[in-house]
Amino acid sequence: MADGQAGLHHFQPRMIFAASCFVGFEATAIYGEEAKDPARTVPRATYVAVLLIAVFYALSTWSIGLAHGSGNVQEAAASDPGNFVFAVNTQYVGQWSTVAMNVLLVTSSFAVLVAFHNTLSRYLYALGRSGVLPRPIGRSHARWQSPHRASIVVTIVTLVVVGSFMLAGADPYAHLYAWLIGLGTLGVLVMQGATSIAVLAFFLRKKRREFRIWSSAIAPVLGGIGLAGAAYLAVVNWNLLTGATSGIPTLLPWLVVLAVIAGVVWAATSKGKTISPAIASGEHPAAQAVISGAVAPERHE
Repeated sequence: MADGQAGLHHFQPRMIFAASCFVGFEATAIYGEEAKDPARTVPRATYVAVLLIAVFYALSTWSIGLAHGSGNVQEAAASDPGNFVFAVNTQYVGQWSTVAMNVLLVTSSFAVLVAFHNTLSRYLYALGRSGVLPRPIGRSHARWQSPHRASIVVTIVTLVVVGSFMLAGADPYAHLYAWLIGLGTLGVLVMQGATSIAVLAFFLRKKRREFRIWSSAIAPVLGGIGLAGAAYLAVVNWNLLTGATSGIPTLLPWLVVLAVIAGVVWAATSKGKTISPAIASGEHPAAQAVISGAVAPERHE
């Protein structure tokens, strides 16, 4: 029994790490508005993204495990986490390849930050356009059609948060990165789980004629169960996910709860008044495209 509990103790944080590695695949839907045929492009891009991520991580993990040896992987990762991958790469491929990997690590990290910025900008843009946030945030650039105002808001918030941590003398990795990555991962898991439930409810209540057993029921249910389980593991293993064991950082998950409450209150008080009733009911031909973010919703003042 003790061995089983110890194995579960190590398994849970690994599951959270695996879940956090998949965060971002939902960005395919966010860019639906900029696709020529979002009804086909977005689902295909989503499936391809998930498959590529799964295959890449599985192959990479398998290769690193073989290089270190199955009995030495855990010890090697704990003793020198910074060079865990680079060391075996230098040994089996060469120093030139490790230099290239370091360059790619820096450039890809920058690309990830830009991608997150674009994703957050489009979230705010959509929320502003639908009336959840101030409407000026939901306006695009007159010439480039980019969500420039939402992008500026994201930049300001980022500067405030990072600047606050810097002025407080916080460790950029142990505090800023670990705490906020943990909070962001939990928030995305909850959001995706809620979306899975919303998909099922939408098709059952409003779109019976377009109901598809896999995409409208089975996939959302399976996804919702998996995401709910991952969110639960993130909360119960919060100290392992963020390194926070006491003080305010241990209360960060409550921010997600407050966000959920705020969303429920807004939905109950607005009752869809910010968009066309036909779109909100799902009866409009463009309703599915609006919900996926493929087109702008019709205003209903």
